[in-house]
Amino acid sequence: MAPVAPLPCSLADRDIQAIVDAYKDEPGNPKYGFKHLLFSVTDPQFRVKPAGVSDIMWAEAMGKLEGLSSTDRERLWPELVQGFKDLSQRLKALEGKGFRLPLMKGEADLAEKLAAITRQLKGSGAELSSRVQNLRTISRVQANSLGAGGFVSLPGSTRIHEQSLADMQEVRKGLKRIKTLACFEKEQSYSQYKCNMTAFQDLVFKIYRKLKTKERRLLREVLKKTPFWNLIELYDKGLMKKATAEKSDKDVHRIVQCYDTSLKKFRFGKHLAEISVSDVHYILGLPMSGLTVPNPKDGSRKPTDNPIVQRFFAKEKRIERGKIMSCIDAELDNEESLKRIENIAILMILHLFITQLFASAGSKLGWSFVKCIADIETMNKYNWAKGVRDYLLFYLNTAKKGQAIQISGCTTLIPYWICERSALLIEIDGREEMIPGCAKWNLP
Repeated sequence: MAPVAPLPCSLADRDIQAIVDAYKDEPGNPKYGFKHLLFSVTDPQFRVKPAGVSDIMWAEAMGKLEGLSSTDRERLWPELVQGFKDLSQRLKALEGKGFRLPLMKGEADLAEKLAAITRQLKGSGAELSSRVQNLRTISRVQANSLGAGGFVSLPGSTRIHEQSLADMQEVRKGLKRIKTLACFEKEQSYSQYKCNMTAFQDLVFKIYRKLKTKERRLLREVLKKTPFWNLIELYDKGLMKKATAEKSDKDVHRIVQCYDTSLKKFRFGKHLAEISVSDVHYILGLPMSGLTVPNPKDGSRKPTDNPIVQRFFAKEKRIERGKIMSCIDAELDNEESLKRIENIAILMILHLFITQLFASAGSKLGWSFVKCIADIETMNKYNWAKGVRDYLLFYLNTAKKGQAIQISGCTTLIPYWICERSALLIEIDGREEMIPGCAKWNLP
């Protein structure tokens, strides 16, 4: 029997079939429409024409390659990317190396709406009891502690979760009422909150850019011996950028209005809550045992015999942020200094104090703090979690009595504390298990 010729397809059918073929993600499909050649850093032995690439597409890619600089031509080679999966993997690889593409306006709006919906769902659908949340947090901390080596304690937030779910709902209701105080915002100007969680990240990037690889490694080794490494390590990894760690002064201001100076607690509706030493330990990773950090009001006299003072502040009346920065610049430029790395480490800790842990009006630091960090052995003797907590509460007390426009202390601790004690926000994807706890949250 003679072969029967296929029925001719209409133009519309051929168009439809072309669309179907363009979407078929199959190996060797020459009609697949979602493929492109993108330049990647490729070793010479792997520089071959990918299979499934047409001669026209390859010629166009090689033409673009020839138009690049000689340095780029030696490094780059066209790589075939097919479909969303390949593109997503490439994007994740770039983000893993520190590159991040900015969101388009439409994407940003959509992300914001999705985040709002997620928060609402998590707030209204939190069926887990507070005690189950407590057990979950404890198991998380224990699991991390086994591998962390030395950083073992239960966060203060676990004690709070012994409150009933109804109490936590009351907290959320109280915070919602705070956000509706429009009349209060019109009548009273906002205080200035001097704490800045992101300034130290900029400093770390600056120092690492100027140091050689071996010097960066030596600096890390020195910093690891200090009681502040758990916190500093987050900056070392670049996790405390403005996108996630920059606080809203308006939100902090609203929460501060709920502080009861007589009880030294925050009042949210019928619920009372306090920032404990263990809260600070968990959120910032600071040690919670040891000697009491001196009150800066009690040690205002300049300790002229202190080695740090003699080295950097012999002619200064107060320790100021500008002076710390100029000393860091001088140490970075002085490659012949035998104590260069040690000096940079001490100055970094002072910068951490003055911008974050013990931030103050005028960006000045009390002389009492240099006594506590004279050397590694000395600074490890102090209860820094309690020192940060007491310093903050002292200035909250002063502000509530109307005696301060600029509020000193680690005020950024407050929104992180709220995040830990309520279900108002969700943790950053992939950081749910991180300690210190401040790394888990994206401040609004």
